[in-house]
This record gives sequence, structure tokens and C-alpha cells, in this order.
Amino acid sequence: MASTSSNRPASGAVRITPSDSATFSVTRGINVESSGLVYADWENGSSNVPVYVSAGGVFPANVKRIYATGTTASGITVLY
Repeated sequence: MASTSSNRPASGAVRITPSDSATFSVTRGINVESSGLVYADWENGSSNVPVYVSAGGVFPANVKRIYATGTTASGITVLY
């Protein structure tokens, strides 16, 4: 798989439901319908770290899990 830190635009997107146990392929970005905190596990190994994501834009992020617990943003789509 190519590096997720490339400057290429995303080539796919998937709507996800936050989960305290499920992981997915490392993302290139996050989009949310409703602004809020997103608790995530990051590609570099940082675990359950919160970031604020604003609605309507793409937040560049290389994450592999978005937790249900603590996440207040909704309508989450991850980009690959």
C-alpha cells in the first residue's frame, strides 16, 4: 500500500460507525457532518487521542480506529 502521507487526493471514502474495538485501513482524512471531538488511534501508534473536527471540510488524518466512547462528532466519513 502506498504511503498515506502522500499529497495525492483521496481516491475513496467510506461512512463509518465509531467503535471501541473495530479497526480499519489507515485513512488519509476524516469528514464529519456535525462538528465535534473524534477519539482515534493514529498510524504512529498514539492511542485514543482526541481531535476536534469541523463539519464541512476534510481533516487530514492517518487513523486506524475511531472510538465510540468520547466521540461527539457525527456523520463520520473516512477518506482513503
